[in-house]
Amino acid sequence: KAQSDLATLQNDTNVMDLDRNARISDASGTTTGDNIRLDQATGDFDAKGHVNTTRLPEENKSESAMLDKDEPTLGTADRVTSANRNHLIHYAGNAVVWQTSSRIQADRIDIDRDKKSIVAEGKVVTQFEDKPKADSDSAKAAVKAPVKPPAKPAQPTFTIVKSQSMLYTDPDRLATYTGGVDFWRPAMTVKSAILKAFLNPQDSDADSRINHAFGDGKVEVVQYAPDRHRVGNSEHAEYYTEEGKVVLTGGEPKLNDSKTGNDTRGDKLTWFTDDDRLIVDGAPQKQSQSHLRKKK
Repeated sequence: KAQSDLATLQNDTNVMDLDRNARISDASGTTTGDNIRLDQATGDFDAKGHVNTTRLPEENKSESAMLDKDEPTLGTADRVTSANRNHLIHYAGNAVVWQTSSRIQADRIDIDRDKKSIVAEGKVVTQFEDKPKADSDSAKAAVKAPVKPPAKPAQPTFTIVKSQSMLYTDPDRLATYTGGVDFWRPAMTVKSAILKAFLNPQDSDADSRINHAFGDGKVEVVQYAPDRHRVGNSEHAEYYTEEGKVVLTGGEPKLNDSKTGNDTRGDKLTWFTDDDRLIVDGAPQKQSQSHLRKKK
């Protein structure tokens, strides 16, 4: 279906120009914009000006799974083009693609549904909301305890990554960020030149969408807490979400702890964000070093 304030059909090419309040729709979704040029033979279109798209989930789940396969996908941009029967979609200019609280924002976003890939370029920001933690013990206790007023819903928890470019490929569940990467988790930040984020499977029960992440190039990991912060530096870092584990290697790794005043160095430093555990591995030729700063 198509509608607009003004429509022009070119019979020789079977192309329709929809101008002002343009809208096209089919069983898979809807696109609106100031102007839409539609090839009626192929279904390809070029939409310009305040473009909004809505796409329903596909029954065969052929789309990329960086976002949720079971939720409608919404998008906005200055211009959107679609080819190959809506399997190649290009968002250009202030592009945003999202589902509920999970979203991808960039200057340009390309979605290839056949290759199951997403490419984002220019001021990239991705945001994924954690699943609420299931507490079976609390649920059992609640059955025996008197009924209480419902508690206020917990604040949502997000994983946010900023960079200049991102490539996501669904077969390996890998999002590769390049160009001054900033990675945020609750009370944790990772800065690096390149970051590879490995996503959990869609049917995973894990709270976070991110299973683990590897950072390379002048890595700085900062952990924040009310009474302390720990800062780690290295050339390579690994962060495992479920374990809360950080591993620093390459470039003479070091870790500074504001609570203890320790400045720890070694060939490999491993610490756990949920407790005080720190494992230091040093090369045989070079022992690990830990400096204690005395209070004056």
